[in-house]
Amino acid sequence: MVSTVGELADYLVARGIATPQTLVGCTPDEVAEVRVAQRVDALPEQYEQFLLRMGRKTGDLMRGTDLRYPKVVELADEMHELVEELGWGSFIVPGSTMVAMHGGYQLYWVEPGGAAHLAEEMKENPVRSWPSLVDCLVFEADMQRK
Repeated sequence: MVSTVGELADYLVARGIATPQTLVGCTPDEVAEVRVAQRVDALPEQYEQFLLRMGRKTGDLMRGTDLRYPKVVELADEMHELVEELGWGSFIVPGSTMVAMHGGYQLYWVEPGGAAHLAEEMKENPVRSWPSLVDCLVFEADMQRK
């Protein structure tokens, strides 16, 4: 079972989704930039670990999804506007971190306690939930390989 960001990196390599060279992390300053853009006092621990281990490059994981630095900083305001525009604030826990956006209609976020979720425009939300960000990313990796 994959439960840490380090194990996730190994899993992505073993599944052929990434190589050690295509997993590139952020610097601590870049992680701080993400935190400021997300308007939170602290990032969820697993998300911070993800950024440090593979926040710049994730191999082929979730290709086409804005998940990586610097895009998550550039889109932070847009992600928060999407939450407000679609009324998703009613089910997104305050202090949550918006970690990815796909196509301008799907949003992934992590609660302060670590649970990860996906919301999609014009669907009953959240569409999907996971106990952690790593569980979410393993699910997405498995969906890619089918």
